[in-house]
Amino acid sequence: MKTLRLQTVLYEGATAVANRALLAAHLLAAQRSAAYLTSRTQAFEVSIGIACADQASQDAASDVVRSVTSMRPEVVRLPGNVGHGQGHNRLWEALGPTDFLVIQNPDGQLAFDTLTQLMRALADGANIALAEARQLPFDHPKAYTENGEVVWASGACFMVEGRVFSEVGGFDPLFFLHGDDVDLAVRIRLAGHGIRYVPSARFFHAKDIDCGSGRIAPSARESHYGRLGALLLARRYNPRALSHMTRELRHSRDPEAIAILEELRSLDDPLASALGAASGPSVLPIHGWDFGRHRY
Repeated sequence: MKTLRLQTVLYEGATAVANRALLAAHLLAAQRSAAYLTSRTQAFEVSIGIACADQASQDAASDVVRSVTSMRPEVVRLPGNVGHGQGHNRLWEALGPTDFLVIQNPDGQLAFDTLTQLMRALADGANIALAEARQLPFDHPKAYTENGEVVWASGACFMVEGRVFSEVGGFDPLFFLHGDDVDLAVRIRLAGHGIRYVPSARFFHAKDIDCGSGRIAPSARESHYGRLGALLLARRYNPRALSHMTRELRHSRDPEAIAILEELRSLDDPLASALGAASGPSVLPIHGWDFGRHRY
């Protein structure tokens, strides 16, 4: 029997009323998508469990996880906020390997057929090891081929073969919040596996929107780790882009920008040195601070 596990990492604040509601909707949508998959899929016998890490050790968050779904999700408690990728690594270690692993954010909802669409992408025989869902209402700018193959994938929602996740060592804990998903996808691709963007697999992702611009309004924390993650990725995979990015931050004279550069210097990355000439725009194209151009 093939096994499939959905993993979600909870952060501090999961007990707030709004976040509890989001989590309840998240789990119910996952249960519905899992039920549709098991009713429709003929080539696989899939058992599904939802694993959530309550990083703030909040009893109320655990109660929500256990009470809103009949799937009996397993809850792994972490000693503190170890970060997004490391939280998923701890879940993988605690719950054991699985044939297929779904990574998803707790502030989003799977469509009824999302798991089915992602599984089909992995099963088409094209050496695809990771299939990424389409985020709604906003998605990342990204280049892809006619077959949907991409250079990197977002960790908001994707399905990956468990053996490949294990083969590349899971997420790199060097990335605390942002960039760990891009790094994982690039390492999977460098290991010889394909990555596919699946627009028919929908993930409805809740985001704060700026009423004036209509664009996503990141929090100060998201902005900090977003820029730090982009710099870590550029240092590892695209040194030419790194020089432009660091110059921009230095010239901004923004104290927060200077603090980010100091933090970057304090984080040692042996893999960046090991890659050497193997890194460059062909490994991870960077346009400004994005890893692809907007198509609209």
